[in-house]
Amino acid sequence: MSTKETKKAGSFRLNRGLYNHIEELAKKNNRSFNNLIETLLIQATNYHEPNQETIDAMNESNLENLNKKEFLDLVDKL
Repeated sequence: MSTKETKKAGSFRLNRGLYNHIEELAKKNNRSFNNLIETLLIQATNYHEPNQETIDAMNESNLENLNKKEFLDLVDKL
């Protein structure tokens, strides 16, 4: 699975205490500072854009055409 996508570089200013706090959180969660910032922004803004591989898998699964019994059978298999 390829998760590589184009990223836009940017800069912003943070209060030193906030920066240090985020840096500590990133270390505790075994993440980079940038990865944690991106993750927090995604969560805070409810931004979820699937990549092409996910879109293809969703289209392939064709879940929207399942009836209730088929859906429940699928859930039971999980």
